[in-house]
Amino acid sequence: METVGNEEILKRISGETIWRMQVGVGSFLTMELGAERQSSTGLIQGQFSLWIYGAQWRIQCDGVVATSNDSRAIMESAARGLVGARVASCSLDPSKLVLNLQINEGCSLIAMPGPDSDLEDWMLFSDDGTVLVAHNGRLAIELAYAAEQSD
Repeated sequence: METVGNEEILKRISGETIWRMQVGVGSFLTMELGAERQSSTGLIQGQFSLWIYGAQWRIQCDGVVATSNDSRAIMESAARGLVGARVASCSLDPSKLVLNLQINEGCSLIAMPGPDSDLEDWMLFSDDGTVLVAHNGRLAIELAYAAEQSD
């Protein structure tokens, strides 16, 4: 398990603004933050993209606003409420793979490992082509868009 560089990746998202946050299939949650950019495939994404995939998550603002077990309407409302907010800090408990984003409006987004070990819990993509992946009790830094690196 490679852990070198985790803190640097997490530090880089501090201060970035969330400009898109969406609930996907089931309780998948995606967040785009930092400068907008266009990939070689034409996809508009953030300088950083967080995809909460198999993890359980909760959004808190003076109490729990929404969790990954809530109705779609509640999840979507909570996600919309974070658009335009700035990430104050980001921390990771590497032994439990709990990701905690503190948001400037007194809110937080917390992602915790989910029950399905076949699914990645969460992935944090960076504009430098790396992705921090929490999966099956492990944390790794991988090369994300290998094909785009040759552009």
